[in-house]
Amino acid sequence: KRFFSGRQISAETYDGKTKYEKSGGNSTEEDEEAEKQRLERYAKWLEEGGDETAKTP
Repeated sequence: KRFFSGRQISAETYDGKTKYEKSGGNSTEEDEEAEKQRLERYAKWLEEGGDETAKTP
């Protein structure tokens, strides 16, 4: 375990199944929609070749 910014954290190997919650507070429906849109833009960017010179969405 380590301390960062006064918070104790631990790291473990991901088992491939566990669903983790985001840290930093409660998630709202608006946050979830924004995350969904961000992931869709990122997927589109990847499908278009993920141009290294262009800014990642």
